Amino acid sequence: LVVGFFGQVKPWKGLDLLIEAVQLARERGVDVQLEVNGAEPPETEVEPGVQFNGTYEPNQLAERMTRVNVVAMASTWYENSPMVIQEAFLHGRPVMAPRLGGMAEKISDGQTGLLVAPGSVQALAEALQRLANQPELLMQLQQGIQRLLSRRADPERGHAQLYRRLMNC
Repeated sequence: LVVGFFGQVKPWKGLDLLIEAVQLARERGVDVQLEVNGAEPPETEVEPGVQFNGTYEPNQLAERMTRVNVVAMASTWYENSPMVIQEAFLHGRPVMAPRLGGMAEKISDGQTGLLVAPGSVQALAEALQRLANQPELLMQLQQGIQRLLSRRADPERGHAQLYRRLMNC
């Protein structure tokens, strides 16, 4: 399982929690790698299974997204409307994120990604383990993103489906 972190590395982005979760999952036998996109490697030794790819330009995003199976967020604050979720979906990548703020609003748990308890290394590690051990789940999430994108591409059909669903309540 290759997990991607995209964005600025600030304390509230929770990269430290994500790295801990990757280490915990690896200790439990999960074959998981974390690719950090948006930051240069630290001067200290990097944990096994973590690769820092440096900063990137917008035209490099697609290539970097293709290298990961899932995009992970571990923010500890209420992000309003994270661009990385929209970017991940446009590249067919599910998102694992805390059940917090705009992240929880943009991700349909079990359909376009996985939502976890905020600030919990344990919850992040369990989600990583679940994704690694259930390849069909990853496929299901990718299919959910494709359905989402197709509804957005055809708003008339999407509105008709929503109307039918609401009328059958």
